[in-house]
Amino acid sequence: MPFHSWMDHVTHQGITHLSAAERKATCHLCLEICPGGGLEAHLEAHHRGDVECSLCAAHFLGVGGLARHKEDFHRLTPDGRAPPHVHAPVRAAVVGRCTVMGCSSVFVSWKEFVLHFEAQHMKNCSAHSRLCHLCLSCLPNDEAARLHQAKHARSVAHCCKKCSARFWNGKRLNAHISHFHRMV
Repeated sequence: MPFHSWMDHVTHQGITHLSAAERKATCHLCLEICPGGGLEAHLEAHHRGDVECSLCAAHFLGVGGLARHKEDFHRLTPDGRAPPHVHAPVRAAVVGRCTVMGCSSVFVSWKEFVLHFEAQHMKNCSAHSRLCHLCLSCLPNDEAARLHQAKHARSVAHCCKKCSARFWNGKRLNAHISHFHRMV
């Protein structure tokens, strides 16, 4: 089954092929399953340095994983070419890039960026913090997150036309467009 993006593939794997326990222990960057609480250390290893796929948003801890990914997901031959029966490698259009200074990651969707942001850049937030997947606000607890989501539901949203991000005011939407979509 062809997928339009790495995150579509990750979502499919989680829904179709993994148990609930495996989903909680699966890295969204490389699909490695890290049982026994090893996911946090695994994500930290990605943060320290990994190998990024040039065709999608996948990241791997070694070139071997990247090579297997390019053969399996993008259907490339070991020398990097598409076989004759494959017209082109799976490559989704990039819609934005990470807004954190010094991070060069690019994304094919807002959802993919939110997952990256949560895994890679929320280290400064407390363990009880919750991230709003609509506007990236860091909220102190579950109750604040519930109230925040209710405000999203009842306010007139300023929706991005390039992705699924939504904001309460035009100023935050314009900042999102100029930072996240700056290269698009």
